[in-house]
Amino acid sequence: MLVVGPNGAGKTNLLESLHVGTQGFSPRTRNDASLIRFGREGARIALHGDRAGSPVELNVVLQVGTAKRASLNGARLQTAEQLRGEVATLVFTPDRLVVVKGGPAARRAYFDRALGRGTPTQACGEAGVLRPRARPRDADAGCPAG
Repeated sequence: MLVVGPNGAGKTNLLESLHVGTQGFSPRTRNDASLIRFGREGARIALHGDRAGSPVELNVVLQVGTAKRASLNGARLQTAEQLRGEVATLVFTPDRLVVVKGGPAARRAYFDRALGRGTPTQACGEAGVLRPRARPRDADAGCPAG
């Protein structure tokens, strides 16, 4: 997807909405109230798509003073953050420039985490056991110790 437009057109808001709608939280702030337009009581993010030929509908509802609510295909989730386990997305923001400009260790750590979220067996090997690695850098990959 390529998003272009003049300053103030809403490009960043669109990307932030996609992140909240697929991950359950904003990459910009942990304060959900700041995601609601000033003067409004709430907001809703509704995403519709297709996964392996089956329709997927994601909804995140934000209300001032209450916890956000999320649903996947009409079924309410216990927490909005559960969306992370259902829909794989990768967000690359300017604060992650170390992945490009930094050394190989920063890239490995970033991609270990990204792969571990999307395909845990890639990061952990069969049955959730860490594959042998050259260095202990994998300890933060999100895999169980083994």
